[in-house]
Amino acid sequence: PRWEGGTLDNYYNISPLERANWSFLKMGLQKSWRHAYNAYVLGMQPSPTPAMRRGSLVHLLTLEPHKFSTEYVVAPDINRRTKPGREEWDRFVQQAGKRQIIKQDDYDEAVAIAANVCHHTFFAQLSLDPTLQRETTVVWDMLGVPCRGRMDMVTANAVIDLKTCADASPEQFRRSIYRYGYHGQMAFYRDGAGVDDAYIIAVETGGSHEVAIYKMSGTLLSEGRDMYRRALDEFKGCATLHDTLQEDAFPSYSPEPVII
Repeated sequence: PRWEGGTLDNYYNISPLERANWSFLKMGLQKSWRHAYNAYVLGMQPSPTPAMRRGSLVHLLTLEPHKFSTEYVVAPDINRRTKPGREEWDRFVQQAGKRQIIKQDDYDEAVAIAANVCHHTFFAQLSLDPTLQRETTVVWDMLGVPCRGRMDMVTANAVIDLKTCADASPEQFRRSIYRYGYHGQMAFYRDGAGVDDAYIIAVETGGSHEVAIYKMSGTLLSEGRDMYRRALDEFKGCATLHDTLQEDAFPSYSPEPVII
């Protein structure tokens, strides 16, 4: 593997046809390769959901808090029902530029979530590891496919991913692992980084924002490895057809009735 660092914008500016990333592979496997191609090659991704926006904010406040003021700005309390208020708001929006505008309540909640993660013993110990890298890009080749991963945290021995969730209890979070393909992602990152272990830090977005730490078992990683290898094999077939300019190289759903 090769460690590149770099910004998130640079990471997503690389086409998955050049270096496949997990989001692209998972969508191709779980939805269709046409959906994956449209979203990650043609840029036809749907707008982020509120949960996704909250997750991104929590990630930044936890892992790269120094970047907050350059990427976000908290909206002031302005009465936009009046003409002076609307004018003041327009000035604020202009000053915000490309920064994402967020509500004070959303900021306060994200700060509380991030604080619980940072105060957790596991995270505190991890932060002392001299080999720790945060929000870094790793590139590698797997099964003849150039790959890349944007890893939340990686050390000489492990990859660690931060996940926000509604319920971090073992039973419910295990369901989330299968529902969202976290085992495929963690196996993909672990094997790509060439490390031994994979952990997930799960933090609840509601209530008192409790934190749970999960180490991926050998069984889960094996299932995840099967998942990402199947995705890579299917992608290679699509890419070969794409290179020969064949139509429907990245197919959608089956044109035939499917028994479910």
